[in-house]
Amino acid sequence: MAEVPKANSRAPWEQVPAAARAWVAELLGKPIVGAVSQSGGFSPGAANRLVGAHGCAVLWGS
Repeated sequence: MAEVPKANSRAPWEQVPAAARAWVAELLGKPIVGAVSQSGGFSPGAANRLVGAHGCAVLWGS
C-alpha cells in the first residue's frame, strides 16, 4: 500500500475566507471569539478549534 504524505502546514483561521467564517458563526448562532489552528494532517485545508461567544466549542475543517 502506498504511503500518503502528510501536509506540512494548514491554513490558520484568519486565512479562511470571510464568507466561510461568517457561515460558521451563523451555524453556531454567536460570533467566534477564539480560534486555535491545528497543525499536521493529510491536507493543507484549515482545521481549527473554535469557541463561540456563548462558550460552545467546535472543531471545523475545510
